[in-house]
Amino acid sequence: MNERIAIVMVMATLAFAVVSIVRMALEHMGRSKLLRLQSELYNRLIDKFGSSGEFLSYLQSEAGQQLLRAPAAMTPSAYNRIMNSAQYGAVGVVSGFGILWIGRAFAGREAADVTFVLGWIAVTAGAALTVSAGLSYMLSKKFGLIDGEAQDK
Repeated sequence: MNERIAIVMVMATLAFAVVSIVRMALEHMGRSKLLRLQSELYNRLIDKFGSSGEFLSYLQSEAGQQLLRAPAAMTPSAYNRIMNSAQYGAVGVVSGFGILWIGRAFAGREAADVTFVLGWIAVTAGAALTVSAGLSYMLSKKFGLIDGEAQDK
């Protein structure tokens, strides 16, 4: 029975690692492509201007300022980070309760102890992420990172 639990734990860890690596690789490829396109655009723009004075005056205009700002995809907003934390928290809580429910099938065996511990670890981590998302939302709202200006309360 211990071997089965160990196999399940190793497989879950490997699956998590593979998914994490694939996600990071895809995000890196997207950022690389975006930076490559942006640098190509800048090079073409520099080639179009006849003198450095013209280019400098363009960069000081509103259109030039917008061009130099980082794309939205590269600057994660507070709202997106809060939503990720809330989503991971919800998944953790639901997964933890699922593990606890499955553990009832192993009543009286050693596996019941393992599922009990793993279930409560997942529930606790999920609850902590959810609370963190709520606190981050309140602080972000207070500091003006969400919906405009900061509140002086």
